[in-house]
Amino acid sequence: MVVYIFKINIEYMDQKQELIKLLKESGSIKFGNFILLSGEKSDYFVDIGHACCSPKILELIIELTKPFVGNRKIVSSYNNSIPIASCISKELKRPMMIIDCSERTPRIIGEYKSEEKVSMIIGVVAHEKVYEKELKTLKSVGLICENIVTVIDRRKEKIKNINGVKIESILTDEDII
Repeated sequence: MVVYIFKINIEYMDQKQELIKLLKESGSIKFGNFILLSGEKSDYFVDIGHACCSPKILELIIELTKPFVGNRKIVSSYNNSIPIASCISKELKRPMMIIDCSERTPRIIGEYKSEEKVSMIIGVVAHEKVYEKELKTLKSVGLICENIVTVIDRRKEKIKNINGVKIESILTDEDII
């Protein structure tokens, strides 16, 4: 059994390296001078929407993300992470929801029951404050967000949770640079 776990870890690390390679080759990671939505300056930019347009990249992201979802329902913010969440939903045959915070009053698209446990799928997390509105929206209807699964964690301080919700990342900025 120990050998099998070790094998899985090696495969996982190989998949992560392959994902980084494909993101760079596809132009989904751009190097230069950028100002992010957070207002911070960065020497690279990750276009997760562009990455999701490649079936090979999307498939790899899905494979790396699925283990973090467990038996929870899937929820996505109303952004470029919808393709990732949709594919995971389809593969795991599990319902998903979308949180739309673009309106004055946030809403949840999809079916849910109070007290259900969910995993929120996010393409890129740049700082802790970004998804507070989504987390409050989930909590307001009784949903329990157990973790946020992000493809790329760009946060400077790698705090393990946001408002008590565990952050699980596939890649960090250290992996990319």
